[in-house]
Amino acid sequence: MNRYGLMAQQHWAQWLPARYAAIEDPDSFFSDLGNQIADRIDILALQLAGDDQPGGGTWAKRAVWARRGTRRRRSC
Repeated sequence: MNRYGLMAQQHWAQWLPARYAAIEDPDSFFSDLGNQIADRIDILALQLAGDDQPGGGTWAKRAVWARRGTRRRRSC
């Protein structure tokens, strides 16, 4: 489970205990949720990075893709 899934799980356990208790498999649920959140963050980061400028670097986009690769390797 990534950090986003863990944060969501802790939040639900503290602030939504009845809903949290109703989840059949919390580890799987929050692992999937964390991956969805991370994917959405990556999409938004790429959108915020914008189009490449002529002669400019693509540092922001390379950073997003590097983070995605690291995250994918950890979840395997």
